[in-house]
Amino acid sequence: MSDRLRLLLIDNDAQFAADFALLGRESFVIKHVISGEEGVEALKHEEPDAVLLDLRMGEGWDGLQTLQRIREEHPDLPVVMVTDHAGVETAVQAMKLGALHYTSKKPNMGTLYTVIQRELRQVNLRRLYLEENSKHYGKLIGDSPEMHRVYRQIARIAAAPSHILIQGECGTGKEVAAHEIHARSSRAGQPFVAVDSGAIAPGLFESELFGHEKGSFTSADSLHRGRIEMAGEGTLFLDEITNLPLEAQAKLLRFIEERSYFRVGGEELFPLRARLIAATNRDLKQEVRAGRFRQDLYYRLSAVVLEMPPLRAHQEDVPLIAGYFLSRMRGQFSSRIEGFTAAAERALMQYHWPGNVRELRNLVESRLLYSPGPRIEAHEIVFHPLSEGGPEFFTGLMEKSYAEAKEELVKRFKREYLAALLARHRGNISQAACESGIARSSLHRMLVEEGIPH
Repeated sequence: MSDRLRLLLIDNDAQFAADFALLGRESFVIKHVISGEEGVEALKHEEPDAVLLDLRMGEGWDGLQTLQRIREEHPDLPVVMVTDHAGVETAVQAMKLGALHYTSKKPNMGTLYTVIQRELRQVNLRRLYLEENSKHYGKLIGDSPEMHRVYRQIARIAAAPSHILIQGECGTGKEVAAHEIHARSSRAGQPFVAVDSGAIAPGLFESELFGHEKGSFTSADSLHRGRIEMAGEGTLFLDEITNLPLEAQAKLLRFIEERSYFRVGGEELFPLRARLIAATNRDLKQEVRAGRFRQDLYYRLSAVVLEMPPLRAHQEDVPLIAGYFLSRMRGQFSSRIEGFTAAAERALMQYHWPGNVRELRNLVESRLLYSPGPRIEAHEIVFHPLSEGGPEFFTGLMEKSYAEAKEELVKRFKREYLAALLARHRGNISQAACESGIARSSLHRMLVEEGIPH
């Protein structure tokens, strides 16, 4: 064969290494090291096409320990385990850790070459797709007409100097879109500073946004630069702006109109140099009608609006997005999952995705942890993490009065809902509040009341 593959052979058996080099000389260029520690060190400066790793070595790391270390640092590098002493349990464990293939110490060179070549083609295709997609759209994924509308709009508004409002349900990628607008604008080399509006206590809004001088209030023991100052000539991203109380909205409006601000307790006037991008998961017109959002601030922010579509509006993109997440996270979980079966993809496309892209990401992460592989089957996909309401959920209620049973059932539901909600967002209260429609402060209070760790 003319195109020889570069192999790093990690094996303390010198005789096998010599025999393999002789037998495989037409297919492989081989570098040999005798321990797992040496192998991991060699990968810091070597770039082999694949690793051939002995399961059992002398002192130091064994094959499985070495495999785990390689997977942590080189998630896409094909690793073939080689041994004559592998039980079923060990083989399964190696595959779960991300081994590509298992072979004996008398390998078929043609088969080995073909297996490695096939995996390299898949790795290269994934890399090419991600690089090309990132070049055009950053982390936004999708090839549907709906997503191409978003791409075109981002390209247009990125070059404009206007402030921008991004609207869309929770989990649709509003912050990702804001990053992409920033990256495509003339401000790309400047800071991108994100502010979670719901996470700022009402009394601290001015200090957080505008900064404060030393001694301006009791706990102000040093000068504090606000988020606007940190953003400089870059982008200031105000996420979930409808969480701001009306008093804070008034201060934000004055700042936008005057394009300048004072630090709290200060006398020096600072100009607004950053571009403002605000985001919300609510209908701002409806919030204005309900009296929860200032009309004048709405008009100031809504000159340029980007609507992020819910995932159910471009369900044809679901397999592509799921594949992106799987490829991106597979190495983190040392998983050998190659993708979804056709039936699983159909199931994904038929679901309505109330949690949008974020919910899809969480589902892929869950399957990477628990699916046996090599492909995720339709029956493994579970869309509802909440209790199914089986008989055990109603245990002890039928002996109570109607009022008592109803009160107890609501309490059980509340606790289970909150626990599942928080788990789904890995403890991020702001994201959990966003999805559930519960104000962040109220959600925090409910978690405390229910004794749910957060």
